[in-house]
Amino acid sequence: RARGRSCARGCAARIDHVERMLRFIAERAHDPISAEDVAGATTLHPNYAMTLFRRAVGHTITQAITRHRLDTAQSLLISTDRPIAEIVFGAGFGSSSRFYEAFDQRFGESPGEFRQRMRRGG
Repeated sequence: RARGRSCARGCAARIDHVERMLRFIAERAHDPISAEDVAGATTLHPNYAMTLFRRAVGHTITQAITRHRLDTAQSLLISTDRPIAEIVFGAGFGSSSRFYEAFDQRFGESPGEFRQRMRRGG
């Protein structure tokens, strides 16, 4: 039983660390941040924080940052008429080429194609 209680405390602490990292990403993904910066939002060793994050979330911190940035960009493509180049940097990407590559990888089309499709209602 003592072991179970210990696990409960340990599990809750690990969840708290992961939640802190996710919050850090959500609040700062538009800035130039790294996996090390995200891990630094906890009191854990960076390597352990990255391992814990991957086990809990199912992808790496870097992937989570990219996903958050892509979600932001996707939302801006739908809801604004801002030029794509402006959206790239507003979402936190450091280069257009990385943005276009990541967007196509995740959504299977270019940002321009996505915006046109959304405006056509499809």
